[in-house]
Amino acid sequence: MKKSLLVFILIFGTLRLPVLAQLTVNNSMYTPAQLVQNILLGNGVTASNIVYSGMGNAIGFFNGASSNIGLSSGLILTTGDIQNAVGPNNSTFASFINNLSSDSDMDSLMHNYSIDASILEFDFVPSGDTVKFRYVFGSEEYMEFVNTFHNDAVGFFISGPGISGPYTNNSKNIALVPGTTLPITVDNINANLNSPLWFDNQLPPGQTIQYDGFTKVFEAVSEVQCGQTYHVKIAIADGGDAIYD
Repeated sequence: MKKSLLVFILIFGTLRLPVLAQLTVNNSMYTPAQLVQNILLGNGVTASNIVYSGMGNAIGFFNGASSNIGLSSGLILTTGDIQNAVGPNNSTFASFINNLSSDSDMDSLMHNYSIDASILEFDFVPSGDTVKFRYVFGSEEYMEFVNTFHNDAVGFFISGPGISGPYTNNSKNIALVPGTTLPITVDNINANLNSPLWFDNQLPPGQTIQYDGFTKVFEAVSEVQCGQTYHVKIAIADGGDAIYD
């Protein structure tokens, strides 16, 4: 199933660049702890208990300044190999199987059994009353496997004071299709459903990103209590089988 692309930080550019180069990725520049502390979280936010569950090839740093991903740089998390995110889109089946297990929260979120789940978790103490993560979700499942047995997804699960939800540790998922309560999955954002929120990277073939489709830049947002401790779990998973990143 398709690998999901999570990218964070900086600004979504609406201007078309005259020349677009490829997305670049690196999985040796930072450790998962450094990615959280130095790339994902802003100034004034204290992170602790950082745990990554996944393969080393499935997490890293990306530079998207010369691509059309919509974010200049950030953290990339996948179900396969981050190298498969790099364009051009010259394959319809970019895939790497890490033989990882399922995740019960992702099973519940996409109503399917998950495979090759990559999970990044940490505690943090906010310095304000709101937390926001800016991200893009991409998949190689588009459009061939939309509304089939396969349904890849991403989840941002947050728990802590004032928060309740149906997932582990009474957490709630804040990665939602804008204006809805739908989770971010291949079935919920595509050419047929919520299409204005989605970019078709197949026709013509995209030059900077390999995945067949990806979303616009979204925000996962939650109210928090300043100075209290919260837990965040960011997860990507294949649904139904382990192929396609």
